[in-house]
Amino acid sequence: MNRKLWLSGLTVVLLLFSLTLAACGDDDESAQANLSIVFTTDPQNERDDLVLLKDDKGMFPPYNSTLVVRDQTIEQAGPDLEEVVTQVEKGLTGKVMSELNARVDLDKKTPKQVAKEYLQESGSIQAIRSNVANGDVTIVVGSKNFTEQKVLGEIFAQGLAAAGYDISTELNLGDEKTALKAIKSGTIDAYPEYTGTALGSFFGVASADIPTDPKAAFEQAKRGFAEEGLTALPPTPFTSSNEVGLTADTAEKLGVEKISDLQGKSEDLTLYGSPECRQRQDCLLGLQQVYGLKFKKFVPVDINLRHKVLEENQ
Repeated sequence: MNRKLWLSGLTVVLLLFSLTLAACGDDDESAQANLSIVFTTDPQNERDDLVLLKDDKGMFPPYNSTLVVRDQTIEQAGPDLEEVVTQVEKGLTGKVMSELNARVDLDKKTPKQVAKEYLQESGSIQAIRSNVANGDVTIVVGSKNFTEQKVLGEIFAQGLAAAGYDISTELNLGDEKTALKAIKSGTIDAYPEYTGTALGSFFGVASADIPTDPKAAFEQAKRGFAEEGLTALPPTPFTSSNEVGLTADTAEKLGVEKISDLQGKSEDLTLYGSPECRQRQDCLLGLQQVYGLKFKKFVPVDINLRHKVLEENQ
């Protein structure tokens, strides 16, 4: 083969290879996980130094957790049930809930172990009196499918067991609609739900109409549950909510501090969130309808990977 032709061909190949690499680099850059829907009480927020954009239009409703119980179970269990729930909830501030989540997600302890530690450290377990009569009442405590829910489920289950109830658990059920179906069918007797989630997902309240006052939101959710034959017990002290999170570097590059700052920029950004985020008013739908944002794409991820995709720029 002619040496000049061979070198010329090699040059073309190398040029094409370089262009391909450059194109791949552009794709990698554009495919980065620019934004992710996270929770206020996620311990990774502080660890990863995430920026949480201010919800300047009040789209994300308050999320106080309330233990929802079947009316039949309430009647069978007697007054001890609510007394136990009130006792174990006392110490559940936002800071404490974030710390309990951290022990599971970062320290790799089990929700059962973390719940036991909390009940001992808060003095709740020592304050609960066992009642032999409660042994005739069987209660199945459920939870949804993420860390905070599993920890809450274990806290309620262990507290009720200490009061003498016959307790079993069905944790990690799935999303809120799966949990609601389970309690209405009698598969479980109780599970923790968030007031804002209940109003938006179960009772058809638009994001803009959900009360921003946690007490008002609870009372409205309580009325909705009552119509379903369910009792919502007094909520936890901590309030959590969805947040739009991004790395500090990305926030600085985009020059954003609040969600409305994403206007004119979201078209080039990828948003990650839980699978159900696509259909929720307090998630993707609300960002589209309340803020008028259009994203380059929305990518559903397992709820436990919402921070990981930001860390690894996937």
